[in-house]
Amino acid sequence: MKSNRSYLIQTTIFLLLVFLSLNKNILAQPLSGSYTVGGASANFDSLSQAVTELVNNGISGAVIFNIRPGTYEEQVIIPEIAGASSSNTITFQSETGIVEDVIWQFENPNWTNFNYVIRIDAADYLRFKNITFNANLANLTDGKGNVLAFNIGLCEDIRIENNIFLSIPNQSESSGIITCSSYIPGRILNITAPEIPLLTNADTA
Repeated sequence: MKSNRSYLIQTTIFLLLVFLSLNKNILAQPLSGSYTVGGASANFDSLSQAVTELVNNGISGAVIFNIRPGTYEEQVIIPEIAGASSSNTITFQSETGIVEDVIWQFENPNWTNFNYVIRIDAADYLRFKNITFNANLANLTDGKGNVLAFNIGLCEDIRIENNIFLSIPNQSESSGIITCSSYIPGRILNITAPEIPLLTNADTA
């Protein structure tokens, strides 16, 4: 009896490990298609979680993150994403299509070194649609408040469409709605942002 019980326990543990291994492999597949962010029963609880999955797994097709209504207090860094291309684009957009429904902001007491809501490091083929970005928060008394910061490497085909940007533009402090660090080795190519100015300390094309 004891031998049978021991065998049952060992078999159960083995099957559990196999199950966990298979599910891990499923979760590790490249992203493709539409996903929800925030709210009940969403694919991702937060924008940071969604970006982490992009970084870890890459993409195998066009990806759309439909962001549920709400305020997201998050600062993210988006590096180059494996699989991204002119056909395999990455879109962050309000699920309802109403720009005021999604507020993406971040309040950091150390804006001298971390002056951005989103930092793009050599990422390409990104789309931002119908989102309110807020870097104009209560603690920004130093005149700094970047929304998007292009930090390192070459960034190509970034499209920014129908968004609201709240910021404290100040070119003398290298701050603004969109900024580009003066020390990056590359340039920004094909950035489309019809509703806002591009404030930069580097060459653009």
